Amino acid sequence: MDDLQPEPVLTQILLTDEQLEAGLDDKMNWPSPGENLMMLSVEPEDLASRFRIKFQESWDDLDYLKVARLQTRSGKQFTLVRHRGTPAPGVLVTVGTGELAAASDFERELMEALEVTPEQVVWRAPTVNPWPWPGT
Repeated sequence: MDDLQPEPVLTQILLTDEQLEAGLDDKMNWPSPGENLMMLSVEPEDLASRFRIKFQESWDDLDYLKVARLQTRSGKQFTLVRHRGTPAPGVLVTVGTGELAAASDFERELMEALEVTPEQVVWRAPTVNPWPWPGT
């Protein structure tokens, strides 16, 4: 009997040491995290343990940070970012530059993949259309 494993909900795209050392603002070196989509009240350590995500150390023009680049089953890519000096708990979710207008199309998929409820979204980009969640 074949032991078929389900396709993972999320796949991590590990950044190279060169990309991490160059920082997230080096657009020539790696796909920029782009535009802020939402802030979640979930800590990187929680996501790392639940989904076996490895947050990597890097930096940008604001601070040193933890970063994880992920891809959903449908192939959409996003980045989770936690700046070291951020006073509030949570992670920032970013999408590629120019993808923010279409982000509401995969927002539900992203939230379901991360097992995040609408109550755990503490901020959303104002340009993203509201989602039709049952009961909201």
